[in-house]
Amino acid sequence: MRYKTLIIDDEPPARRRLTDLLATFPDDFEIIGEAENGTEGLAKIRELNPDLIFLDIQMPGLSGFEMLHLMDKAPIIVFCTAYDQYALQAFETNGMDYLIKPVRRERLEQCIGKLHQIQKKTEPLQIQVLLQKLSALTEKKPLTSLTIRRGNKMLFVKLSEVAYMEASDKCVSLFTDKGTEFITDYSLVQLEEKLPAHFLRIHRSTLINTRFIAEMERYFNGRYVITLKDDRHTRLTSGRNYQGNIKEWMDDAHAHPGAQNPME
Repeated sequence: MRYKTLIIDDEPPARRRLTDLLATFPDDFEIIGEAENGTEGLAKIRELNPDLIFLDIQMPGLSGFEMLHLMDKAPIIVFCTAYDQYALQAFETNGMDYLIKPVRRERLEQCIGKLHQIQKKTEPLQIQVLLQKLSALTEKKPLTSLTIRRGNKMLFVKLSEVAYMEASDKCVSLFTDKGTEFITDYSLVQLEEKLPAHFLRIHRSTLINTRFIAEMERYFNGRYVITLKDDRHTRLTSGRNYQGNIKEWMDDAHAHPGAQNPME
């Protein structure tokens, strides 16, 4: 069967990557459209009546899960997510599957094998059961590490060892307290949404682990120079547009002394 396929993802690079990958399987997928959020996705589903949707989970406005709650009848669903904690066994039921971003060709081939075995579309009741399982399981699994690809290997970097993250033109680097650099496939937006609360966005290109803050100095235009207690005593300057983030963190730190920097 050649599936009429709709891609729903808020990140253009992710949509392009998946479109290019699906195009290498012309006998299996006919891409009939894209949507950049859940609201647009609902409209496209009603208009185009796809057999299959590749659905991002975390999207601004209307998430993938919230979108499913509003659907009367669902096509076959393959979730695409950068969030390892969503990779649950529940996705293996009810005619659904999941792919971890960045999607690998080998994993997509496994997904195609499963699609060939699916005989019927997912009903709303099955979706509700899945969402209940998901809520129960994800609440018990806080994120403690990030998966990093290095060549043919998969590395697990503990978040407790990550001092800060910095974006360049083409990638995002993680820097540990020992100064080791890891290149990640995640964007800063994805990282900001998935990381625990003690990771703070201080600049359009920088996220820091507040548990590594050694001192903060006021800089001009409401900015701060932040010194970290990593091995290199890294100094980072905040952006003007992130004063609110920093003030909120400082207010919370004063209200709950010790909670923000338990390493001290």
